[in-house]
Amino acid sequence: MDDIFITHDLEIDLKIQEILSNRMGIQSTKVVEICDDIIEYGIRMGNEMTQLFGYYFKVEVFMRAELVYDKNLIQEWINKGILLSEQNNQMEYLIKFYNLRGSFFSWFDDYVSAIETYKLAVQLCDQHGFLEIRGKLIANIAIIYTLIEDDEEAIEYLLEAENAPVDADVELNLWNKVLQLYYLAGSYLRLDEVEMAYMSQTDIENLIQGRPNNSYYRFGVLVLFGRIAMKRGRLDQVKYYIDQIIHSEERIHYIGISDGDAVHYIHLLYEYEKLSKEEMDNEVGSVLEKMKETYEIDEPTIHQRKNFLQELMMFYEKTDQFNLYKATAKQFLTILEDKAFDDGKHLLDIVEIRSEIKKMKLNQFKESYRTRELKHQTQHDDLTQLLNRRGLEYFADKWMDYAYQGKKVFVVGMIDIDSFKKLNDEHGHLHGDRCLAILGKVLEGKQSEHILAARVGGDEFVVIFWDVEFQEVDDFAKELKREMLKIEGGIHLSQGYAARVPQEQMKPWDYLNRADTLLYEMKQTSGNNYKIYWEN
Repeated sequence: MDDIFITHDLEIDLKIQEILSNRMGIQSTKVVEICDDIIEYGIRMGNEMTQLFGYYFKVEVFMRAELVYDKNLIQEWINKGILLSEQNNQMEYLIKFYNLRGSFFSWFDDYVSAIETYKLAVQLCDQHGFLEIRGKLIANIAIIYTLIEDDEEAIEYLLEAENAPVDADVELNLWNKVLQLYYLAGSYLRLDEVEMAYMSQTDIENLIQGRPNNSYYRFGVLVLFGRIAMKRGRLDQVKYYIDQIIHSEERIHYIGISDGDAVHYIHLLYEYEKLSKEEMDNEVGSVLEKMKETYEIDEPTIHQRKNFLQELMMFYEKTDQFNLYKATAKQFLTILEDKAFDDGKHLLDIVEIRSEIKKMKLNQFKESYRTRELKHQTQHDDLTQLLNRRGLEYFADKWMDYAYQGKKVFVVGMIDIDSFKKLNDEHGHLHGDRCLAILGKVLEGKQSEHILAARVGGDEFVVIFWDVEFQEVDDFAKELKREMLKIEGGIHLSQGYAARVPQEQMKPWDYLNRADTLLYEMKQTSGNNYKIYWEN
């Protein structure tokens, strides 16, 4: 941990050291108590960095140990941490808090927000060079894709994460690598790429060989190995892994209806018993019994509405009426959970229904995410990620209308790279693309609620402004010129800006010709300059 957190208060410093040295093994509630003391100390002494430290580890422990499901409370802590990080220019901790926010969204099944938050944190890592954190973020994005069963995307991100730099905590990093390989093997298995899954299994075995068992991973890893062996037709190995599970304490501790590994385990047992003709000493019954205990079920009876509700569910599923299916399924699950657990025979029904609800929910999410991604792709330029011409047209019309209604100045700027063709001819198109990407990144950083940039083709960029003063546009052009000259080799720009208060029937492109003319004048003189036409 950075020295900035040393408080020169012996008691608090000892508490900080206690968290740093023990947070992976100490009781979570104890860590939270220490964090509360540190936050209180920071508030009392007016030390924002100490408060930041306390909030970070408090949220981290709550998220890891699932101590609370109070969304508003956790969001409040994360938001305070982000604010403190921004106020104190602590980019590393800003990224870490975004990582926690992504985990928070994932925790509450808001997968779209989770992916977007992680990707924002990755962009910050790219800008500031935090490569170790970036690897963890890439792995987290991959895990979200595995949760929504988008396995091709998951594999792409997991392979990138596998090659990322590692942090200094060797033991923690090792188990993170095991987790990444676990998800990678699961994705390969769902895509029926069995030998690739087996290669990931071999990598896991090499990592954990000779190390003490990690109870958090052991059950899921053994179930995964058993599933891979089953796909490879190796019943002897399936039996070996089942025996390992039966004789492990983790089998009891980590089994629950919401635990996907437990469901996989049950199906693995059923499949093995069917193929081998061997009874596994009522292992399925033992697992089901543990699942019953998880939900503290009473004596069972089946309500007469059961069949009717099942028929309704089948109808809603076939007709893609997810909300009605979900509402009916909840009624059905209530009946089963409350009254049908004597022999456990309905537990698999519950598992399947929960799985079906999740699947339908994920399908809805995927469709929503694909729609948003498609909209983004149709409105943004691939190279620079700025708006393209189509996206600019939408916002330009909207902003010009704001300017017309409020009698505010509307500005259109044209920007291009001087001698761009010569750059491509002499240095190659990859160098040209690099220059475009750099310019796009700089323009992206200058956007605000009153400034918007787009790439409209080739080396041509457009910037629109509304409700700004002359000096703001002049400063924008001057700073853009200065920043691009700082780039290695220097990138020269010509810029032209046309501004006036819009009149009725005017369109954004009425400004474009004037701005383009000014830009051309700059190119005909010395280039690498700008000119502004301003009409109040």
